[in-house]
Amino acid sequence: MKALLIVDAQNDFMPGGALAVNEGDKIVPVINSIRNKFDLIIATQDWHPTGHCSFKEQGGIWPVHCVASSFGAQLHKDLIIKDDEKIIYKGINLDIDSYSGFFDNEKKYDTGLADFLKDNKVDDLYVCGLATDYCVKFTALDAITCGFKTTLIADACRGVEINTGDIQKSINEMRDAGVNVITSVDLFVDVDNKVKVKKPDVRIMVAGQVCTGKSTIAKVICEALKSKGFDFEFVDDEPVDDDNQDARIEAIIKKHTNLLVETVQLRRSA
Repeated sequence: MKALLIVDAQNDFMPGGALAVNEGDKIVPVINSIRNKFDLIIATQDWHPTGHCSFKEQGGIWPVHCVASSFGAQLHKDLIIKDDEKIIYKGINLDIDSYSGFFDNEKKYDTGLADFLKDNKVDDLYVCGLATDYCVKFTALDAITCGFKTTLIADACRGVEINTGDIQKSINEMRDAGVNVITSVDLFVDVDNKVKVKKPDVRIMVAGQVCTGKSTIAKVICEALKSKGFDFEFVDDEPVDDDNQDARIEAIIKKHTNLLVETVQLRRSA
């Protein structure tokens, strides 16, 4: 079974929060767009007691954040989490912090996540969330230790980056430990580099292959395809005014996606 583990997508880690991660909110539409690629969804939440050891006023390194039951500890309002999906609470011990979704930082206490995944026959775990260089990293590393095939969805994460290069160093550390690193577009592209889309409506031509699609045509796919060096173009049944080509393409994207998209410049094939 394939599971998605969403790490700490909580208000206090979003812009304006007590321990804000730059662009932390940008992961939410990406995560929502890939939910249906998984058999099981799990989320973790920092759930600290008042006076937790990680807080600066108790001698820790972080400002007060994610206090249990507070607004800051709640998941982002736009993140899709269903009532029957599992929430793992961590950092609940007053005297020990817990970056990982599996164990506390001293490996004294187990959150029950590994047993839950094994009970549900999960062998393929995909990790995303906040923050790449802290809780996401330690969760992914512990997932490997617990025997799960583990994949990091890099564009569905953001990092703290206290020191320049921390995010990339963390990704390298995860990769060296055996974590596979992908972007969300890889969940929509098969081994033949054809976009996996549904319900013919707008056609997209990728590397000479015409595919059809509707709701999955979005900025996340377009940008990732460009980064992989593909020549591609939108093919529409209606004539396109060359003087207004970019606006027409953008309108097609916005019409056929339920994601939050911004202006996208597409490199058209000859």
